[in-house]
Formats: sequence, structure tokens, C-alpha cells
Amino acid sequence: MHERYLALCGVIFEQGDYSKFQLEWEALKRNFFGGDPDEPIIIHRKEIMSKSGLFSVLADDQKCNAFNAALLDLIAGTPFKMEAGINQLNSIRIV
Repeated sequence: MHERYLALCGVIFEQGDYSKFQLEWEALKRNFFGGDPDEPIIIHRKEIMSKSGLFSVLADDQKCNAFNAALLDLIAGTPFKMEAGINQLNSIRIV
């Protein structure tokens, strides 16, 4: 039996840390996915997981591993706080 949950998550940065993270995140995306510099690269879980569209480069295991490592390094090197709330969907009633 599958359980369904709703998770809401927020990330809290200091302003300077966020600015640095944002620049490095955009550079990381451009490095791996290219694209038009005037168009933002929007990350969608479904496309990343299916390795489709712009993210088809991740079908190459070496590039996928390099992307994952670079993303983890960026996250590990950035000070932030994360807060989350999780509710089991079976217990939520919409009236």
C-alpha cells in the first residue's frame, strides 16, 4: 500500500550567501545543460529523472555523476537552514 504525503519546504539564506549560491547555481546549470544565456534553466524533477529535453545529457553516466557531485558540493559549501512540514494526505480533509 502506498502512503501519500504533502511536504512543504523552505530554505533560509543570509543575503550574501544567497547571492553567492545563486551565481554558482546558475553557472553549474549552464556548465552542464548549456541553453540560451538569456533564458533561465528551470529544473523540473520529472525531466531530470527521465533525462529528457535539456537534461538528456544526464543519460551519460559520467556526466550524470559529475552533475550530482557538483550539486552536492554546491549545497555542502553553502550555509543555509531548511524547514519542512509534512502531512499525511489521508488525514487532510478538504471542505
